[in-house]
Amino acid sequence: MGIKLEQFKSGRESVFERDVLRFASEKYGSDVTKAWTVTVIHVSDPADWIDLFDIARYSHLDPATWPDSDAYSITWDIPTSTGVTHLNSSKARRRLAGKIQVNEFGAKMARRIVHFDLATFLNDPLLNWLGNLYQKADYPLYVLTHEAMHSTEDWTHKQLVVDGVPPSQDQEVTATLNEFIEAIGGWSEIKQRYLI
Repeated sequence: MGIKLEQFKSGRESVFERDVLRFASEKYGSDVTKAWTVTVIHVSDPADWIDLFDIARYSHLDPATWPDSDAYSITWDIPTSTGVTHLNSSKARRRLAGKIQVNEFGAKMARRIVHFDLATFLNDPLLNWLGNLYQKADYPLYVLTHEAMHSTEDWTHKQLVVDGVPPSQDQEVTATLNEFIEAIGGWSEIKQRYLI
C-alpha cells in the first residue's frame, strides 16, 4: 500500500522552495540567490518527463540517468568569460528558452517560467515512488530543498548536495531542511504555511 506523502496546498510548493532558498542563501552566504523568485511545475506524465530531457541535456546531464531524476531546475545562469551571469530580464530569458528548446516542451509554460529566477520541474510519479521506497512522507519537501540548494551551491561554489543517493546520504540538504523547519517554528508551522 505505501505511505501517504505530504501534499502542498495549491501553489504553496513554490512558496516553500522560495523560503528554503532564502534560508539556504543566508546560511551559506549566497547573496545572488537570496531574493530569487521561484515556480514549481508538476510533470505527471512519464512521457512528458522524457520530453523534458531536450531542455535538460543543455546542462550536460547523462542521458542514462535522466529517467531516474525526480526533479530538474532551470536557473537562467549562463557562463561568461568572467564566470557566470544570471539573466534578469524576461527578454534575455525568452531568447535562452528558445535556444534550449523550452518552447517546444510547452509554449504556455515557457512564457510563464521566464518570469521566475528558478523553475523546478517535479517528476511526480517517480517522486511518489521514491518517497515510498525511502518511507519518507516529507520526501517532496526534501526534493525541493535539494533543488534550491543546487542554486545555492552554484553561486557559493560549496559542495552542498549529493545527487542520486537516498536522503540520508544527502546530509547537508537534510540538515538544512531540518534547520529550516526548526527556524520557522516546527512541523505545525510547516503544515499551516504549506501543506494540506
